Amino acid sequence: MERLTGVSYPASPTGGGNGTSGVFSADEWGRPVETRWNQPGAVLLTSDKVTGRDLTGRVTDYMSDGIDPNPAGGNYSYDRAGRLTSAMAEPVNSGLPVLGVTGCLFDRCRCWAG
Repeated sequence: MERLTGVSYPASPTGGGNGTSGVFSADEWGRPVETRWNQPGAVLLTSDKVTGRDLTGRVTDYMSDGIDPNPAGGNYSYDRAGRLTSAMAEPVNSGLPVLGVTGCLFDRCRCWAG
C-alpha cells in the first residue's frame, strides 16, 4: 500500500493556494514518523517528529520544531488497557502554557494548563 508522502498548495493569483508544502514520512511498518510543513521557497514552517514508541507501537515521545516538551522523559503514557493517562504538550521553558492530560477515562480526559 502506498502512503501519501507529500502535498503542495501552489500559490495562485486566484487564491487557490498559499505556496506551502508538507512532507510526511513513515517507518518500515507504515507508522507516521515525521511531518514537516514548509513556507514558500522550502523554508521550514513547523515540524513534528516521533522519537519514541513503546513495545506495542504507541507514541511515547516526540519533538515539535526540534523541541522535546519533556526532555527528562516520555511525553505520553498509557495504562495497561492502552488508554492515554498523561501527556506533555508544550515545553516548560517555551513561554507557552504547559498543557497536559491526566485521568483519562474512555473518551473523556481531565486537562490542565498551568
